[in-house]
Amino acid sequence: MRVLVVDDEPNIRFALERALRAGGIDVALASTVRQAIDLLRAQSFDAVVCDVKMPGGDGTALVEWLGSHHPSVPIIIQSAYVNADLEASYHHAPSIEIVPKPVSGDDLVERLRRIGPRRGFFGRGIEVELFDYVQMIAVSGRDRRLVVETPLATGEIWFEHGDITHVDYGSFRGELAFFKIVAAGRGSFREVLFRPPPRRTITRSSTHLLMEAARLIDEGAVDATPIADGEDDVSPGGAGEAEPFELPSDDDEDGTTAVATTTPADSTTGHAVIEDPEVRALLLEQFWAFDGVEGVALVSGTGKVLADDMKEHRDLATLAGFYMRAAARLARALGVGVYDGIVARAADGRQIAVVSMGNTSAVLAISDDTDAYDVHDAVLGVDG
Repeated sequence: MRVLVVDDEPNIRFALERALRAGGIDVALASTVRQAIDLLRAQSFDAVVCDVKMPGGDGTALVEWLGSHHPSVPIIIQSAYVNADLEASYHHAPSIEIVPKPVSGDDLVERLRRIGPRRGFFGRGIEVELFDYVQMIAVSGRDRRLVVETPLATGEIWFEHGDITHVDYGSFRGELAFFKIVAAGRGSFREVLFRPPPRRTITRSSTHLLMEAARLIDEGAVDATPIADGEDDVSPGGAGEAEPFELPSDDDEDGTTAVATTTPADSTTGHAVIEDPEVRALLLEQFWAFDGVEGVALVSGTGKVLADDMKEHRDLATLAGFYMRAAARLARALGVGVYDGIVARAADGRQIAVVSMGNTSAVLAISDDTDAYDVHDAVLGVDG
């Protein structure tokens, strides 16, 4: 557990530092609000202990800053000026405790042990759980590189076009490295300058990885140990490395151009025609002619929704985007340029069918009492 102690009195700071370190708690010290904020911006803490009356800034200003930037960090306010106004200001905040000075080191250690380490991964500057952040990147379809720090090791996660393509954690690479990061249970992550990954070790979607990680950890099938058995040091290419999966180039030797996630057809120029209101209406309207269709969206190979008339099923277009990116990667790996025939069911039972239109695909929301395969075949003119 790592705690920040903020107090302008040197004797109190160092006395609390000795007591907390003796209790097995890691400590950082600050004498002003400005020093505290600088430390909080640079490092992660499980709790903050702060005084109220300090030169150069009131301790309550630090509490307010934490409420805006790190709302999940528990705070212990220690003050010789505890009064009804101070207590009334924070009685509604369950993460804030107020204790009168002087507070004994043993009492503070006990309070901090009750609080315990924060659970979860939190980004610096804005608090977002790692699970939620992965989903945000997946929906955005962007390239990102994260450095993840856990109590056991530091790892890196590469995203390309929204999907995780490589993970490096200790001596592990690929999916197992991602599962072990999540299994660590707590830590922090931050974005760093994106560079292409050294290799591609993951081909399945980010959504699949998150669901699989949750299942494996719930079943106790994966631990957080970052070093493979028999290894003394963390080194590249260790026993835990997954076999790299190298995707072929977009222009295959047989002349077939695969559907790539960065083709010109996915640019503004390639899809500009869909931005025309009349063309968009015609493209969407043609699918409403089929029985059982309850929503229509046009989606690019990267999962970007180009146009839609999904009614109450808008979220299914996003779900379809995940399938689209997975299908695009499979198509590229197999050296083919067309993929089609995706039929899926959401967790709540709703159905979708994806029909290829070349560089764009139609995502259809299908009513629950209709066979999605029949609708798909009818759209393509295929006899049952």
